[in-house]
Amino acid sequence: MKAEIDNMRRLVSGDLTELNRLRPSSSIPSAVLMAAGKFDRESDPTIQSIQQARLRLARNHEMEWALSTNEGLFLVTRHGGHNMHQDNPELTVQAIRHIISVTSTPATTPK
Repeated sequence: MKAEIDNMRRLVSGDLTELNRLRPSSSIPSAVLMAAGKFDRESDPTIQSIQQARLRLARNHEMEWALSTNEGLFLVTRHGGHNMHQDNPELTVQAIRHIISVTSTPATTPK
């Protein structure tokens, strides 16, 4: 966590426009969990269409973020919301296990 915060501080030197270009250090494994089912409850087709477009944009951004690291993991679920650890504990455990497994395995040099 400290390495991630240090990386963000280094990349953002007071200019918030740089936030869109932020990516995690390739040496810091990441796991991103995204809840994608909360918009299914909207009955107005116009609002639902707007929400789905926003979800696609967010999904693309989050996927790009997660997979920009050497050992990134990106998981999308329709079950869960902001409190993913309570709504979908199995998926949360899977993400934690991923981080533990890649940080406890010595890095290999690509050939």
